[in-house]
Amino acid sequence: MHLKELDANLLVVLDALLVDASVSKAAERLGRSPSAVSHALANLRQLFDDELFVRAGQRLVATARARQLAPAVHVIVAGMESLLRPAAPFDPA
Repeated sequence: MHLKELDANLLVVLDALLVDASVSKAAERLGRSPSAVSHALANLRQLFDDELFVRAGQRLVATARARQLAPAVHVIVAGMESLLRPAAPFDPA
């Protein structure tokens, strides 16, 4: 896979799932439907060739691969968010 083939929104969903351990909570955090987050998770599973999360009652438990990805995903998403934050207006004083 090449970077140009990756949808950055998938990493945002993965980050939310890692934090919330719940499709519905991640969907709420992201302002998306649970169906959209579930669909994104299916795409992530295919992309990484791993289940990434398994069900344990009402919660999702991250697989070893998801836990391995978590630190890098958090840094990437935080970096993307900082790029999109408005810059402080120039103050000549």
